[in-house]
Amino acid sequence: MRGFDLTPEQERLVDEARRFAEERVVPAAAGLEPQGAFCGEVLREMGERGYLGLPVPAEHGGGGDLVSFLLAVEEVARGWAAPGLAAGVSAMVALALGQHGTPAQKERYLPRMAKGEILGCFALTEPGAGSDAAALSATATLCSAPGGDGYVIEGRKLFSTNAGEAGVYLVFAKTDPAAPGIKGISAFLVDAGTLGLEFGLPSDKWGMRGSVDREVFLNGCRVPASNRLGEEGQGFRIALSALDTGRLAVAAQAVGVAQASLDAAVAFVKERQQFGAPLARLQAVQFAAADIACGVDAARLLLHRAARMAARGERCSAEISMAKLFATEQAMTAASKAVQLHGGRGVTNAYPVGRYFRDAKVMEIYEGTSEIQRLVIAREVLG
Repeated sequence: MRGFDLTPEQERLVDEARRFAEERVVPAAAGLEPQGAFCGEVLREMGERGYLGLPVPAEHGGGGDLVSFLLAVEEVARGWAAPGLAAGVSAMVALALGQHGTPAQKERYLPRMAKGEILGCFALTEPGAGSDAAALSATATLCSAPGGDGYVIEGRKLFSTNAGEAGVYLVFAKTDPAAPGIKGISAFLVDAGTLGLEFGLPSDKWGMRGSVDREVFLNGCRVPASNRLGEEGQGFRIALSALDTGRLAVAAQAVGVAQASLDAAVAFVKERQQFGAPLARLQAVQFAAADIACGVDAARLLLHRAARMAARGERCSAEISMAKLFATEQAMTAASKAVQLHGGRGVTNAYPVGRYFRDAKVMEIYEGTSEIQRLVIAREVLG
């Protein structure tokens, strides 16, 4: 069910991405997710199919179509949410580059990101700066050297998705520690392999196990001044813009997981016999399926509204937060009901609904918790 008209190209993309998810992503999830193995092979195929290039401007080798990217993410996440998360975070970096990068920066990174040759990592969160991102303590000090001016970055980042796998890291640090609040924060592009860029072990997560996040240690990382993204002091504005992109991608992942939960529940209750008839004949089961279906459709409509507004360049942070909040909470509700409808089988690893449940819970937290989304929405409502 879709409440917005798609172009013929988008319809073909949805059909193709759905087949890809069924034929390639679902089997990969079954083999890799229990091990907590990174979804790198799926991402490579997504790059080959052009999905990772969809949020990249066309002049830099991409498709330049945010809505189409989100359609692809939804279908992939319907098979396995982890590649959707990895692709969404990389898209945050790509879109930040597209909006704020110099011509040289765009030419250096975007064509490779469009092909899936490199991923992006968004390094904002710190041990003492989560929801309060302005409280970050990483520093970037401008220093002169024979080879030209550069910044020396010191700090530690936490929960950095794609860390250790990415080719470029979008790092946020204070260039003016004395400036109050957000005013002294700047953004930097740090290449993989830069001296002083080091990583911790992958987080041992029980949700989104196919994505990877690590601590990122910036121990005297020196980057040329040409690797600063935007002007000094613009970092927090760049971060907020990138987070809007990330929240749309999370909403798309959540819609995919909610739809997968509905699909799994419907298939199971039609087959499972109890009291001499399929479970689907029971009114309580029918009502549960109806509630899930309504929630999935409502989440998708909120996502499409926000995505189309963002693609047109309209101010829509509140609409994006509404989509992220509702879609992730609906994914959690849908997955929980799907587990319940599976009965005892729902809590075994023989069925995927347990994975949907675990992944949905994580979605309510990353790229801004549900509480943060409510704050964004409340500011718009209350003024």
